[in-house]
Formats: sequence, structure tokens, C-alpha cells
Amino acid sequence: MGTAVIKGEAGAGRRVRSNLLEWRDILLAPDLDWNFAARRMQAHPQFDAAIMQIARYTLSVGETDPQIVRLMNDIQRLFVGFFVLYLDARGAITHAAIKQLCTELGFASIGRATAMLVHLRLSGFLIADPVQPDRRSRRYLPSPQTLRAFSRMFRGALECLAPIEPAVRRVAGRMDDPRIFKAFVFSLGTRLAEAIRSGDSNAVSLFDQRNAGLGILFRIAMPQGGDTYPARKPVPFSINALAGEFKVSRAHVRKLIRDAEARGLMHRSEDGTALTLEEPLRQALTDYQAAIFIGYLTAAIAALEAVGEAL
Repeated sequence: MGTAVIKGEAGAGRRVRSNLLEWRDILLAPDLDWNFAARRMQAHPQFDAAIMQIARYTLSVGETDPQIVRLMNDIQRLFVGFFVLYLDARGAITHAAIKQLCTELGFASIGRATAMLVHLRLSGFLIADPVQPDRRSRRYLPSPQTLRAFSRMFRGALECLAPIEPAVRRVAGRMDDPRIFKAFVFSLGTRLAEAIRSGDSNAVSLFDQRNAGLGILFRIAMPQGGDTYPARKPVPFSINALAGEFKVSRAHVRKLIRDAEARGLMHRSEDGTALTLEEPLRQALTDYQAAIFIGYLTAAIAALEAVGEAL
């Protein structure tokens, strides 16, 4: 355990205790025990507050950033949007590289990947690389708007993680450094690719594989009054309100809720105006968000090591 100097508006120059070395030993071990890492993360006294903060942050990003809204409302497009950054960090973005990665991960067909490439270019997520070393394979770069949007998203997520590990602010405030950004994206993308290939899933998978599903779950899980997060008590529920907020059809929301009820993950009140999360879904959401934090923490460690900074 060491100390780190936190810079920025909050606590400028303040030294805090850093557990990054301890976390590195856990997260980069050849025989990584995910259950142990998750339990350690969840045991932190600030964990419950931090996962509610990142859920709120995710909802606020969807409301205020048009580019992220376009990505978040289509889960496959969100993956491709992130993985073009990953491909750039790994080497180069080409049509062939996007098709190969989509095929490897199994979340889009080759035809779908081609259509996504066209859409990403038309929507301004990708631009042509001004340097084209091989005419047979056209190269692309993330657009400045894409880099800014994801940088803001990563920075916000790390600020939510900071109450658990304050030293991640050393990365959060430097997302405009290409070395930090690319190392962060490469680590995060590698972890995400491993998770997709493993096929691991829990109750949250019902939501994160549907358009706007995760945002809908975060909204439903928000506590009312003095309740805890994820909400234990019934929360007000309206299909029309959720469809309007997340720009999906009422039929889409209705089917999502019915599927969740059929699996015993939540239930509606008799009058249909409130939803209650069942304990298996509450625990699955907690585990899911712990895994997200672990991914961000691993990426922050990789970013600091990429620029040769002590943990």
C-alpha cells in the first residue's frame, strides 16, 4: 500500500492511501479468483453508495450526451462503438478487423458489421485515417467527437469508483493523454472480450442484451425515500414513462418486464403501478456492477503502468 497525490478541483494536492498494488496482485494473478475480487470490492464501506452513483451517472449520460444516447439505445452498436476504440488501441481499425472481431465475439454477423461500419462513419463515430499505408485495406480512426464522448464516460465512471479507490483519479483527469486512453481502452476491451467469449451471464443479462435494457433496470432499481440500492421496496412504474425516457416502444418495455416476471426477477403490484425487484436480481445487479468496477480498476492500473508511474 502506498500514497498518491490527487490533483484536480476536489482535494488538489491531497495525499490518499492507495491500494493499487494490492489490487494489481489480485486482478493480474494468473489464477484470478473473480469471486474473491468481487467480494473484496463489495466489502468496501463505500461500495453501495458507489454503485448507486454510477447507475445515476449512466442514466444522466444517456440524457445529456447525444452520441452516447445513439450508442446506448442499441446494445450491439454500443459494443461496436467501444470496440472500434479497442481495435485502434490494439493496432488499427479496418473493415476486416471489425468483421473479424464481431465474428470472434459472436455479437454481430459479418453483414451486420459492415452495416455498422457504414453507420458509424455516417454518424461521425469514425473518420478515414489521413495516412493510408495500404490501398487494399482502408484504415479508420475514432473521430474527435467519439474520443471526447467516451473520455467523458470513462472519466465519470472513474469518479464514481474513486470513493472506493481514490487513486483512480490519477487516470480520470488524464483521459486526453493518448497513452493513458489507449492503455485504458485496451485493458478494458481485453477484459470485456474475455467475458463475452466465456459466455458468463446472470440475471442482468436479460437486460443488458436488450436495447436500453440496462438503463431501464437502473431506473427501476433506484430507491425511493430511505430505501437502499438496488431498491428493496416497490418503486413507481409506468410503461409509458420508461418508453419515453429511453426512446423505445411500449411493446419493447412491456415484453422486457414480462420476461423478467416470468423468470422470477421482479413482480408488479396488483394495480400495475409499482415494481419490486426480487432478491436474485438485486444480487445479480450488485455482482454485475462490482465486475464493472473491477474492469475499470484493472484498466486504470494498466494505464498508469503504461506511462511508467508507480502504483
